[in-house]
Amino acid sequence: MKPDVFLVGLWRHECERVFVDKMTTNKDKDTILGYINEISLENFQWLDSQIQEHFSPEKCFYFCDFLREDQRNEDGIIEVEAEKVYEAISNMELLKKRAY
Repeated sequence: MKPDVFLVGLWRHECERVFVDKMTTNKDKDTILGYINEISLENFQWLDSQIQEHFSPEKCFYFCDFLREDQRNEDGIIEVEAEKVYEAISNMELLKKRAY
């Protein structure tokens, strides 16, 4: 993914965490998501096709800092903690597996 698409995704993600997460009805959440999509398409017109491809309502796109694994010895003891890097993930199954 290109850096500018990554930044648009990060902006959208943060808007969702700040605004959408506070809505109590699905109608309100959908309305705010629609605004976020409109604003991103209006302000990043040169990325229109990539925005449509990466950020459709059917696709998830989240950012987290726990995707990397710690290095453990044969006894399962952590020897080197994984670096905390805020990175994007769009595979919900992989995210669920890592979170649990």
